Amino acid sequence: MRLHFLDVGGTRVSVRDNEGAGTPIVCLHGNSFSSRAFFRELDGPLGRARFRVLAIDFPGHGESARASNPRAEYSIPGLAHVAIGVAEKLDVSHAVFVGWSLGGHVLFEAVPHLANASGFCVFGAPPLSSVSAMGDAFLPHPALPDLFKGELSENDVRLRVAACLRVGAPLPEVFLEDVRQSDPGFRVGLLESLSTVGFRDEVEIVSGLRQPLAIFHGSDDQVINPVYLESIPVPTLWRGRVQMIEEAGHSPQWETPSAFEGLLDSFVRDVTA
Repeated sequence: MRLHFLDVGGTRVSVRDNEGAGTPIVCLHGNSFSSRAFFRELDGPLGRARFRVLAIDFPGHGESARASNPRAEYSIPGLAHVAIGVAEKLDVSHAVFVGWSLGGHVLFEAVPHLANASGFCVFGAPPLSSVSAMGDAFLPHPALPDLFKGELSENDVRLRVAACLRVGAPLPEVFLEDVRQSDPGFRVGLLESLSTVGFRDEVEIVSGLRQPLAIFHGSDDQVINPVYLESIPVPTLWRGRVQMIEEAGHSPQWETPSAFEGLLDSFVRDVTA
């Protein structure tokens, strides 16, 4: 496993790279987590035997530095700039890009600048036309306000992590550590950015995609509304439907890695055949 440190827009960004020989897969994590959320893909059968898996730490997360320009970088367009910059610097712009939760929304934002990408995969990231669509796309959960809260108490941290798993599942220490160590200013900055720089119309983005888009969904996800997810028209949707992953919550890449990786393996092979 190699840890790259890259300068992207004046901020040090870290990228975990298993240095595999196959098709590159670039993974983007969720709000307040890190590249470690993809440990099981980086070091498991998917990465070890089949593909080159890379996972980015967004500024303010994991091993990356806190933003040098928080107002610009702690926004969905700012994070998309980081993902695009990493892909260019590591010469993996042709990769399959995978976005989890916030990472999926960052990926939608980056799509127009990733013309050579082989395909896209998102989970926990319902395409939004605007901020107002969040009420339909997300289920009510007491942890949702913590997505935009600066300092988090230990109870906040545990509630935040629990929301990303099936009800009653044990809380991974890796997840807890990542949330504790994330920059509190990130969440505040992200909230402020939604009313200033905003983000692209993601429904419009996916409706005009040229590349295949796979959408995965944990059957026991506590925060995403599956009815909303199924209602979004996606002409290039892989296999023509949202792929349900049984016995998984918001984090199938961690909770049910065999099922998640089986689907991702098939998707990558289909789009690169």
